[in-house]
Amino acid sequence: MSTKELAIYHVYLRGDVLFKCLEEEDFKVIWDKIHHEFFKEELSYERVCLDAYGNEIPCLIGENSF
Repeated sequence: MSTKELAIYHVYLRGDVLFKCLEEEDFKVIWDKIHHEFFKEELSYERVCLDAYGNEIPCLIGENSF
């Protein structure tokens, strides 16, 4: 595995899953589009890091969800 961790993203609207298991490139496109459409306090996301086998692992410090 490279030094860069693989990650997926889950996007929530008012606590409900809006998008799940997005790759980073897709997440960035979607987040940029919907972030302007809804109140910021209604949207959140979770970044989930994956190991080489696709298992969820803790993300590096400083890479928190918003």
